[in-house]
Amino acid sequence: MQMSPPPPVAPRPFRRSNSDRIFGGVAGGLGQYWNVDPVILRVAFGVSLLFGGFGLFAYLALWLLVPDETAPPGTRISDSWGLRILGAIVAFIAAGIGLGLLFGDANGGVLIGALVAGIVVWIAMSRRAPVVQAEPAEVGYAYSGGQPTTVLAAPPVPPRPRSYLGLIGLCAAIAAAGVTMLITDNPTAIMASSLLALAVTMVIGAFRGRARWLLIFAVPLLVLVSASSQVQRADITTGQVTWQPTADQESYSLSLGVVDVKFDDWDGQPDGDEVDVDVTVGDIRIAAPRNWEVRVVTDQGTTTYLDGLRENGVPDPDGAGKVILAKPTGAQQGMLTVNATTLAGGVYIDTGAPAAGNTPVIAPKKEKKA
Repeated sequence: MQMSPPPPVAPRPFRRSNSDRIFGGVAGGLGQYWNVDPVILRVAFGVSLLFGGFGLFAYLALWLLVPDETAPPGTRISDSWGLRILGAIVAFIAAGIGLGLLFGDANGGVLIGALVAGIVVWIAMSRRAPVVQAEPAEVGYAYSGGQPTTVLAAPPVPPRPRSYLGLIGLCAAIAAAGVTMLITDNPTAIMASSLLALAVTMVIGAFRGRARWLLIFAVPLLVLVSASSQVQRADITTGQVTWQPTADQESYSLSLGVVDVKFDDWDGQPDGDEVDVDVTVGDIRIAAPRNWEVRVVTDQGTTTYLDGLRENGVPDPDGAGKVILAKPTGAQQGMLTVNATTLAGGVYIDTGAPAAGNTPVIAPKKEKKA
């Protein structure tokens, strides 16, 4: 008797999971599609967040573009055109970040490429065998020789033994933070060491033991590490600082706060020199020495004050900004231009500050002897 071949199996479409999800079900859906433990994919997405936020935009793009398990069988992309357009924009941003990481820095690009290749190989080698669920036996009666026989259902699967892997991983994360604190006081490094211990534990738990509850600690820690690393990458500085420019240090920038510009350390007398001070959000306060003429150049829309009074200045002949002239209150010995830029804040100029710069001493002329 010739057996007929099994019917062809239709390819399984990629869907976001509704049952195995933490945020959008992307990692759970990829785990079901690739037959990989979703914990490994969540760790991979988490690590990719530290590289310019690539993982965040990639996850959001899949969240917007990929339908969930309730979509019709033939649907491969979201039916909403709004989600399609928004998802395409987010995917374009993710692709731009990825290309920038790969080709922006030679050494960094090699590292990122090796990491991506390692994750792909890891996923391919970590694929689990598909679980085939046998149909449960029905409880009823069968007849054999005229006598009823009871058919019992299969016994329930015994619960898995208790796993202490999660507790071990939590203790390892605390220990890693403690050791890192002895080496450095950088909060990002301290949190990253704990996050690394939790990630390694969850990856081990994908093969042995149970440690998924560590996500309760790993997810908030991942958000903090990602935000902190991006702040350090952008070199964001905050606070109220005093900047004393010199002829060798002619520029200063601050992300958030107040900059007090004083010229106590200036060597000699300026003769048309220029200095630049840039504050993203905050105020710039300039103390103009009484022996200098200080020319402050800023944007037209920037609020400016001269000695406590609102000053609109005059248009800058060399640009699109405006100029506020702080005249000396004593004998003029120098002339300086300050290019002051702030996106959200004001520029405050006070004249009459102590004289700055050391005045060269002129030796008296010797009289000729008769």
